[in-house]
Amino acid sequence: MKICIIVTHYLPHIGGLELATYHLAKELDKQNNEVHIITPYPDSNENTTSIKIHRHPIHTYPDEHPIRAFVDGLTFFRKTVETINEIKPDIIHAQNITNSIPAYIASKRYHIPYIICLHGALELMGPFLPACLKRFWPKLPHIKAASQIIALTNEMAGRLEKELGRESVVIPNGVDTTHFYPSLTPEVSPHNPVIICLSRIDDKKGLEYAIKSMDDVLKHYPDAILNIVGDGNFRNELEKIVWKHKLTKNVRFMGVVPNTDVPDLLRSADIFLLPSLSEGFALTALEAMASGLPIISTPVGIIPEMVSKWNNGIIIPFKSSTAISNAIISLLDHPNIRLEYGKQSVKATREKYSWTTVAKKYEEIYQKIVSSK
Repeated sequence: MKICIIVTHYLPHIGGLELATYHLAKELDKQNNEVHIITPYPDSNENTTSIKIHRHPIHTYPDEHPIRAFVDGLTFFRKTVETINEIKPDIIHAQNITNSIPAYIASKRYHIPYIICLHGALELMGPFLPACLKRFWPKLPHIKAASQIIALTNEMAGRLEKELGRESVVIPNGVDTTHFYPSLTPEVSPHNPVIICLSRIDDKKGLEYAIKSMDDVLKHYPDAILNIVGDGNFRNELEKIVWKHKLTKNVRFMGVVPNTDVPDLLRSADIFLLPSLSEGFALTALEAMASGLPIISTPVGIIPEMVSKWNNGIIIPFKSSTAISNAIISLLDHPNIRLEYGKQSVKATREKYSWTTVAKKYEEIYQKIVSSK
């Protein structure tokens, strides 16, 4: 089968959507499909794979030039439709709503079916889906004409049915279990317990509550370390909190690290913490699970579904440093429970969340749609 995926950002830029697209394409390619990716994200050094990448770079403009950005976006849509005509795929996979517009145009012109996969909040899907026009969303032609809409979580599927007037199929993102795997010798009672947050640093990630929680954690485990992996515009504010609470020896800002180094960082940790206020899917939590870590998280994205089914962590309320510290101390006080949660995390990723399993689910949907044309 010939599959065309349209995505706004792609490698070498690293993000959840970019990695999800890469791994899905790689697995579909392994399953003897011909995979094409169309993206506006530039790169002069293509990686050597059989996946065919078509790049149509567009300028990025500051916020004060929205009209220029809009026109440039339309140029990308036009080039995308032209490229689809050259590829002549059996099916088009649009990553998020905005990319379904050129998919819709190509579908009308060349009779190629397409699906839409939602990776985040609908309000973030570009100028063609402003929140103030929510009542008109179900009538938008590029949404109505899609053969299938994919949601990453049951919670997201419920919102899509309410706001778009369409049922969706739930297919979660996956994790590369050959890249992320547990330590062969996890410490039962680590002398220097490590809690790790793997996140972009902004004011929606709840990292200030994670930092403040260390005041109580250190009363019980004075050598505990909180590693914050990632960077962002909120880092200066967090560093001020660290200084104010005299936590400079126990809270480490590790910045952005190469993706190849992330598995080792996760394997060297004892607990994964996600104190976020909002998440689409939380791919980093899957990576931590595949690495054998128990999860402490707010009820964001797919986390509540995973923890309730696999019993691999603790759900905490939003904006509560006390809840975070209590959860961390509880897991460190009960190492057998912590290790059992880690084993359940690994079991979950291998049975349900490997990219091989996820890609097969997509391929089944593609086949069903193409055969019904």
